[in-house]
Amino acid sequence: MAKIKDAKAMFESDVEWFHQHGQELLLQYQDQYVAILNGAVVDHDPAFEKLAERVYAKYGYRDFVMQKVKANAKPHRIVSPRLVRP
Repeated sequence: MAKIKDAKAMFESDVEWFHQHGQELLLQYQDQYVAILNGAVVDHDPAFEKLAERVYAKYGYRDFVMQKVKANAKPHRIVSPRLVRP
């Protein structure tokens, strides 16, 4: 259960990072999707599917903030396809 809470806290931290750096992201990645992990952009692409394939291949199946960079964007939670049992 602690691992799930840690993953949720990391995700929420990355969401906050996305909001805090929105203007910087707009200048560099406007109209592209970015993948954020541990407070950094780890990859970007105009096509979400291509980005997701690369990110999962490189980092494994885990939660990432993957969002299209545009004005007033809200991040989406992309969960890994693993099963979590209580």
